Amino acid sequence: MLAGFAAILMAGSVVLTLSRGGVISLAGELMFLVWITSRLQKGSVVRNRLLLGIGLTAVFLAFAGSSTTWSHLADVQETFRWDVLKDSLRMFSRKPILGWGLGTFDTVYPAFRSFYTTVYVNAAHNDYIQLLVETGIVGFACAGWFLARLYTGRLKLEHWSQSWRRTLQLSALTGCTGILVHSALDFNLQVPANAAFFFALCALATSFALEVGAIDARFCD
Repeated sequence: MLAGFAAILMAGSVVLTLSRGGVISLAGELMFLVWITSRLQKGSVVRNRLLLGIGLTAVFLAFAGSSTTWSHLADVQETFRWDVLKDSLRMFSRKPILGWGLGTFDTVYPAFRSFYTTVYVNAAHNDYIQLLVETGIVGFACAGWFLARLYTGRLKLEHWSQSWRRTLQLSALTGCTGILVHSALDFNLQVPANAAFFFALCALATSFALEVGAIDARFCD
């Protein structure tokens, strides 16, 4: 019950920060968690408890939220990010193979900006597009391979609720999912602390993949 209360409090606090990207990332994590628990343990009590937690979080937000909160989250009329995105795609079309070079976006972008603004545009507000612009198809393919290996590697998630290591592995993978969803909406991985945390989660999600089976077998013996 204590863990459930902590989870509801943390999930609710994400919504109350008024970050639309944070809310979408949280939704992505919950969808991933519900999907993978349903896939691994069909009809399990764990999945039902997770759904109950989501419902209780919604109740918590109904009482803690305000009209200002909901009106801000529902405001999707912002065009700034879309304009930057369109300009970024034009940048990519000029150097599609190797890109403009890592860390060069803010230097090159002014030459492609199609709208007037006094705001300093330091990032594409989409980590995937910025990676495509700065490293081209080659760098983007390397990142795609990395993510494919992260989710399709030798993950040992079966019976995750019965093993601390597997629980930690699933938790880390869920955290990676949230960060990756948020990266499609902002320059999340351009922040060094966020990038370091993401790779730490990747290490946790994959470091037990080879040894967990042997460890669990040893405990059973």
